Amino acid sequence: MRPRHFLLCLTALGGCAAGGAAAEPEPTTVPTVALAELAAIEPLTTAPPPTTVPPPPASVAIIGDSLTVAAEEQITFALEALGVGAIVVDAEEGRRINHATDGVTSGATAADQLAAAAGDPDVWVVALGTNDIPGFGPDGYRADIEALLAELPSGAPVIWVDAWIERRIDETRAANAVLREVAAEHPDVTVVDWFQFGDDPGLIIDDGIHLADAGQERFAEQVAAAVLAVSAGTSSSPAGAG
Repeated sequence: MRPRHFLLCLTALGGCAAGGAAAEPEPTTVPTVALAELAAIEPLTTAPPPTTVPPPPASVAIIGDSLTVAAEEQITFALEALGVGAIVVDAEEGRRINHATDGVTSGATAADQLAAAAGDPDVWVVALGTNDIPGFGPDGYRADIEALLAELPSGAPVIWVDAWIERRIDETRAANAVLREVAAEHPDVTVVDWFQFGDDPGLIIDDGIHLADAGQERFAEQVAAAVLAVSAGTSSSPAGAG
């Protein structure tokens, strides 16, 4: 709205300074704005849209080998921080995907037992493959992965952590590529790219496989991040072959 303008008394025109009568101010008109136009004007600031945080899965089951054994406490803590209510960990040193060795049950057997006893967890985490890579063949590795997946409830979200073996880097790359090929054929399978951290200082001990203290933390963080992404429906397998 514009301010009113008044006609001033000017001496040159015989106004107030000369003793003359003050001139009457000219009437002014104030422009009006239609209500519809006001409604169309955007405010200078707008509040950000409300965001919603997806609820965490109620339960998570984890099947792993020595890496999971080492990081179990950190994984449990990270998942509890997300609000996961029930966490079941079945990890053994030397565990292979689909072969029992030296009294150690295979991952496939563990999956079958957990599926029967754990009441169909909302999300499954598999961190296996390291003990299968030495001397592996792509066809056998694929068959073992498929055998473990067949023991899990149909349609259950599965997070599979890939492998890192420094002294068998080419075999590890090939095995991780097979894992991603299988995952691409199973919409419910997400691959966690652990391989990308293998060269990071301070994460892996001198054997080129197992986790240092900082590696245990990072491993747990990656598992928890994948669980959160799956619960939000935004997870996807990394494109890299590891």
